[in-house]
Amino acid sequence: MKVLFVEPFAHREGHPPNEPKRIGYPLIELGAEVSLVTFIGVRGDWINKEGKLAHISFIRPRKFPLRFYQYLDRFLLTRSLCRYLETLLTLSLAIWENRKHKYDLIHILDADPTFFFPLAFTSLLKNQKLILVVYNPPPPKEDWRAILMDFLRKRDWKILAHLARYELGEARLSVFLRKLLYRRAAQNNNFLLVCHTEQIKDSYATYLGGILRDRFVCIPLGVENVAQPVSKEYARQCLSLPLGKRIFLSFGNNHPGKDFKVVFQALKNLSEDNIILFVGKLGPSGIEHDPQGLAHMYEYCASTIIKDAFVPEEEKMLYFTAADAVILSYKKDFIQSASILNDAAKLGTPVIASDVGQLGEFVRSYHLGITFAPEDANSLQQAIMFLLALSDKEKQVIKENFAKFAAARPQEENARSHLAAYQRVLEG
Repeated sequence: MKVLFVEPFAHREGHPPNEPKRIGYPLIELGAEVSLVTFIGVRGDWINKEGKLAHISFIRPRKFPLRFYQYLDRFLLTRSLCRYLETLLTLSLAIWENRKHKYDLIHILDADPTFFFPLAFTSLLKNQKLILVVYNPPPPKEDWRAILMDFLRKRDWKILAHLARYELGEARLSVFLRKLLYRRAAQNNNFLLVCHTEQIKDSYATYLGGILRDRFVCIPLGVENVAQPVSKEYARQCLSLPLGKRIFLSFGNNHPGKDFKVVFQALKNLSEDNIILFVGKLGPSGIEHDPQGLAHMYEYCASTIIKDAFVPEEEKMLYFTAADAVILSYKKDFIQSASILNDAAKLGTPVIASDVGQLGEFVRSYHLGITFAPEDANSLQQAIMFLLALSDKEKQVIKENFAKFAAARPQEENARSHLAAYQRVLEG
């Protein structure tokens, strides 16, 4: 089976660049032939170094275009326009490559907007075979008056830009045209929408009148194998982290679903031996998603370490080894998958997780740590104290539970689930 991956944002800071590898390599081991189309290559350039995936990019991955796009990404207006442009041009290249080389199926790993460009393109064509990954639920209903009042109070132009985008997308004409395009795409082509949680799948039951409801299939993330682990002391020495402190890790970018504020509220009254370590590329945000600003607000700067940078995969596991626990703090309405849980599973690092969606379900059912009520500082504080009181024997049980969790969700099983989805699309 010949599969063409499409990933327009693999070059972007704060975007996971290893998604084609995570899905593609197990598929190759099962006999698939996988190629990748990107806009300006892959961050870290692992694809050309490892040479397992055939790769073509719209723009050759040179330093100048990468720096130029990183510069444009700093500004609110150009950031969205660039993402639209990258999606549009990368999809155009993928369709052209498909015509030349006759792939069995196109697998779109990311797009912005998620549905519009992929399905609008498909509506103009016939007999296309397509898989589209959906990471987030549909946008919630919002009150434009409340948003406008919020803008007048804060005078933050990002709020006004969000309102304009929301109102444009939810206007009657816009909704009508999208329904028309999506129905035409479904009539003329075969496609499925892949999500990682049942909650995401359920959230689209009524979206646009439910026209996409029967197109969804849930494929949970798999857990990858990890190289031989190193000791905690060695990991901390490599990362220049304090040896005699308790380190709580918060990994990944600062997307809107995360709740950093409650972490500072919970830790500020605990022992000074506790360190909160934020690792990952942080995008532009307000104070509630800015660890540096929150550290100043809660006078916790001395016990806060922030590494605001893209972390290569080989270095990533050192942070999970160095941590005493991983804090997965999300807001009440978070129903997406938390891939950081799978990273913790590779090394058996205990987690303190918001009891939301699939994340809370996995942590509770497999006993991978402890959950707390989302957006509740007292609940998180109690969870931290409970975990710190665990004996070495109880921590070993958590590590064994993680091994069971990983065994139940191997990456090979994830690849087989994708092949099954591909077969459904090919059979119409």
